[in-house]
Amino acid sequence: MLKPGWKFASFVVAVLAWRWFTKRASISETFRGKNVVICGGSTGIGEQIAYRFCEQGANVLVVARREWALRSVVENCSRLGAASASYIIADLQGGGIGNGHLLEESLKRFQNIDVLVLNHVLYEVKRWQADRNFNDVAKAFDTNVLSYIHLTTLFLPSLQTSRGRLLVTSSGLGVITYPYFALYCSNKHALHGFFNALRQDLALEKNEMSITLSVLGAVATDNALKVSSGNPVAGSSGWTRLSSDDASRAVVEASLHRERQIYFPNSLKLHEFASTHFPDFTERVIRYVYGLHV
Repeated sequence: MLKPGWKFASFVVAVLAWRWFTKRASISETFRGKNVVICGGSTGIGEQIAYRFCEQGANVLVVARREWALRSVVENCSRLGAASASYIIADLQGGGIGNGHLLEESLKRFQNIDVLVLNHVLYEVKRWQADRNFNDVAKAFDTNVLSYIHLTTLFLPSLQTSRGRLLVTSSGLGVITYPYFALYCSNKHALHGFFNALRQDLALEKNEMSITLSVLGAVATDNALKVSSGNPVAGSSGWTRLSSDDASRAVVEASLHRERQIYFPNSLKLHEFASTHFPDFTERVIRYVYGLHV
């Protein structure tokens, strides 16, 4: 076993080597004319992601539950330069429309799918208790995990044919853990397990479809701010929240370059390393920083 000092030195060397060998190559490709389906695109990060694709002249189909919000997004998409912009109303829990209606409607409009964005989420900030309501647990897994797997499976043939891109919104809580987030952490960790394994299955088939996992820090969305209000970790006195506009630009650019995983902000890489190699110390620091020590 390596001593802590050697672990840190190895990490620094690995990061420098990684940055050297994975510098983004300059490419002329854009999303102009590409067909993009965005699940969970009516508010927050998903809405901003839709706008980033529109700015590059993509054909955008936004999927969510609330029609009034979808109409507003589509109007903005048209103003921002989308080649076309439309929406579908769907509840994405548990795979959304289990009979494949969402896929059928998407293919009617586009013929083929170049990019699928999975961004919809059910957010919870709560300490785990023995009297836990497991109906809520099932609902969270349906929305945050099973629907991602189901929708990916439905769209997989079209994405494989088009040499497409799958862009998955994850979280720093998919690679690290925090108190009050046992359920959400479990959801996001599950996504990483599935999509990293799927990427290897695609490699065995020599398929060039790409999967980009977006490891995002705390982003200032209305949903997240509402759910986390008053919480010592995620509330206004806790995490410093990032702009959804900046986050969307980072993830869309990563998808364009077919990166396997992006960290926004980059400091999450160091946090992940510390949590993996020094878990007890890191967890103590987290509890101390947020005033949770006893």
